[in-house]
Amino acid sequence: MPSCPNAIAATLLLSLLPSHTTSAAYLGLRNQGNTCYMNSLLQSLHHLPEFRRAIYSIPTSLQSNASSATENLFALALQRLFFQLECGELVGASEVGTEQLTRSFGWTRADVMVQQDVQEFARMLCDALQQSMRAHGMRDAVAELFEGRTSSVTRCTRVDFSSEKEERFYDLSLPVQGCRSLHAALRQFVHAEQLCGANQYNTRDPRFGKQDARRATRFKSLPPVLQVNLDESR
Repeated sequence: MPSCPNAIAATLLLSLLPSHTTSAAYLGLRNQGNTCYMNSLLQSLHHLPEFRRAIYSIPTSLQSNASSATENLFALALQRLFFQLECGELVGASEVGTEQLTRSFGWTRADVMVQQDVQEFARMLCDALQQSMRAHGMRDAVAELFEGRTSSVTRCTRVDFSSEKEERFYDLSLPVQGCRSLHAALRQFVHAEQLCGANQYNTRDPRFGKQDARRATRFKSLPPVLQVNLDESR
């Protein structure tokens, strides 16, 4: 049994967590100012059982050395917020505040009054979680849940030359203009692009120079949880 009071609490918390939906009512997050983007993301993540368990499994303590203080405060604040969302109604709570979490980011009152990009916030959140997990030698549960891989393949149409670039992603930005469904947006995402005229592909090979080509994105692997951002600019 862990000796640290917070570690004991975390162990008890894990043993008490339900593996299925309980009778407790769903609670919302209280808006601090312009934090609706953050609240919607946190509530979505909270409803992923594997993500919740990964958060609860991060060792936290009220006593930390200076080098790990920031990661510890962030992880502890997120654990408390998730637990309050899950069990707060049982003790009479009607909503949950995010003040402790935003303080762990180092945010001021002015920061929470500014509307931010939810995709950028999600990436910041994932980066912070991965730092906490690495600091404790844990498996990267964030990558296991959200990481996928795409491959961008460019093939010249008149000469035998092609190139391929593989990339990792934690979320997809899909076009919405002209797309009436998510399936249509995904088809648009992998649709081949023609590179010709002033937009010819530069092979950077002295034998071929610039050439007409086709470029398309292909999925090499998809994550268990696919995060999608709808890009209204495309």
